Amino acid sequence: KILAPAFDIGLAQDFSFPLTMPSAEFVSYVAEIDAKQNAAATGPMLGYPMNNHELEALQDLHKILGRGFQANNCGDPLGHTDKPWRTHTLEQEGELLRNLMAPWGGNDKNCWGYITTGGTEGCTKGIASGFERLKARGFRKILICYSEASHYSVPKGASYCAASSEASIAVGADNAILLSKLKELMAAAKIMAVDAVLVNVCLGTTFFGGMDDLYGVNRALAEAGFLRQKNAYVHVDAALHGGFWHDHPTLPKYCVGKDFDSLSVSGHKWWGGFVAGCVFILKEGEVECGDGKAVEYVGMVDKFVSGSRSGSSPVLWMARILQFNWKEELERCLANVSFLTTELRELGIFHASQTINVLIPRPSEVCAKKWQLMCVGDEAQILLLPHVRRSHLEELLADLKQEQAMGSLRQASSRFGELSSRRISYAA
Repeated sequence: KILAPAFDIGLAQDFSFPLTMPSAEFVSYVAEIDAKQNAAATGPMLGYPMNNHELEALQDLHKILGRGFQANNCGDPLGHTDKPWRTHTLEQEGELLRNLMAPWGGNDKNCWGYITTGGTEGCTKGIASGFERLKARGFRKILICYSEASHYSVPKGASYCAASSEASIAVGADNAILLSKLKELMAAAKIMAVDAVLVNVCLGTTFFGGMDDLYGVNRALAEAGFLRQKNAYVHVDAALHGGFWHDHPTLPKYCVGKDFDSLSVSGHKWWGGFVAGCVFILKEGEVECGDGKAVEYVGMVDKFVSGSRSGSSPVLWMARILQFNWKEELERCLANVSFLTTELRELGIFHASQTINVLIPRPSEVCAKKWQLMCVGDEAQILLLPHVRRSHLEELLADLKQEQAMGSLRQASSRFGELSSRRISYAA
């Protein structure tokens, strides 16, 4: 049983006011939403990064967090958490942040961060902080670069910075940065007299989970004379994969400060049950971004992208962490990957996989909608998240067999053949 969060909201029901009866419009609207949500909840989601496993366990916490108040976490979870208002969960947010930073070597002595509204804000904050940090070191001709398979929020975040130039880097069949192309870009940057570089690295692209080789990226930067903590900055967008990265038996264990400068991860993707993200940034004096203005009435120095932030999300996120043995959750997901790919091979259906992402030729619109598959071009993604059951996969395989017989599967793309003979490895 999940225990209620230990925060004092300091509120009591005031019965001197009569309870207002909800309007007929309100009652009708609630009924309409109830019906729509029930319809949306039918059938499993197999293609998009959002874990829906056993969310019912959070219902008590939802009731506690909605008990006559709104929890607003405007402020610094690693700073002064005694606020003029009591309806916040900043202490719980700080505890959660320490928990999330620890596997990456982060703590509140070497890093600063907060719980964001989602992955987009995390990327934006990380990139903006890197840009401001490079400017503070005196660099003016700054190149921001990212893979062409990056989440759409990455170039959007980069566009907010007045960088001298931006560039996207080609990716291979696995959706990871081609290091040869990065080296070519760095050589061109030297010719263009670029004096600093900011790189966004993906640990799991949204489609097919491409994982950039962070060791290789750092080597390519160094060979061109761009050194982290001098004239280079590396932000890591860990999105979904950041949730299970350190529980995975073979993935490289990257460390903040040693391998990267900031990292963002999405809570709703791997853990699920809420919508939020996290960003943490290696300290170098004060964390840049924002005007650094002290705001007396909220008791903080403003260095955030958002102002008001949900006080419910950190509590729900911490509850999810405590709810399961996440290493066992990942093991079950990987077992499902093995089962699915074995069965696809038996059926003669082209496929490719890495970690918990499985790629297949795009099926008919009816099949894709039934299973809520993520489709791009002639390909479709299946994500083996914790809520996916073996019975789901057996039914999906039966549908794909029928799709195959009817000729409804798209022509297999060239990368299926390339990936089937590849083994991905990372060297420090």
